[in-house]
Amino acid sequence: MQKTLLVAKHEFKYMLRAPLAWTLMGVVLLVLAWAFLAKVEDFQQIAHELQNFPKSPGVTGFVITSLYSTSSIILMMIIPLLAMNSFHRERWDGKMTLLFSAPLKSSEIVFGKFIGLSVYLALMVFLISLMPLSLLFASPVDVTTILLSALGLWLLLISFSAITLFLACVTKEPVITLSLSIGVLLFLWLIDWSSQSALSENSLVRYISVMKHYENILRTKISTTDLIYFVSLIGLFLSLSIHHLNQKKENV
Repeated sequence: MQKTLLVAKHEFKYMLRAPLAWTLMGVVLLVLAWAFLAKVEDFQQIAHELQNFPKSPGVTGFVITSLYSTSSIILMMIIPLLAMNSFHRERWDGKMTLLFSAPLKSSEIVFGKFIGLSVYLALMVFLISLMPLSLLFASPVDVTTILLSALGLWLLLISFSAITLFLACVTKEPVITLSLSIGVLLFLWLIDWSSQSALSENSLVRYISVMKHYENILRTKISTTDLIYFVSLIGLFLSLSIHHLNQKKENV
């Protein structure tokens, strides 16, 4: 465990020093801040009309849920750029053989990199959540919804990270990793997109769709099924990464 945390610490420090990580975080926060303020302005203009509806979404449903939905779409494209460097930078620096020869198990390497990246993503989710939390000073908002939405977004992001980490293990070119990552994430996101599709009625397809589980959390309808889904998705791809690294070590 100590070695895993050491790798995680190294990974997190790298993220804090990497210009790309800070640039992407700044761009994401800037875009989301603009979207958030635009939603707040829209809500102010129609707030008096919403009062006439018995099931009005209120500021929580109209602004906060929209913010986290937008965040997930934007970050789905950003996560592969962040996570793919976890293994490719060792290849660029010629340190892959050194990493394999270090007294580290494959599981310690994979889990360490995953934890370090997850901590960085927790920081990003925290900064995003400061936007809806700022509404506490001006309007009654459901703090539980904010917390659950933040949890859901973090689970979504680290799931995407686990997928990209695996693809970074099995591919040698960053461009290929990026392309495959975006393709897989879009597949998981869009597989149940159309309610008119025959696939959307298939229970297996509905379970595979990451969108359905994330939407449940945003609607504060979180269940053990949703948590098991994210844990299973993360566990599957981390296990595949460990298996692949074990095979690579045997060939070194």
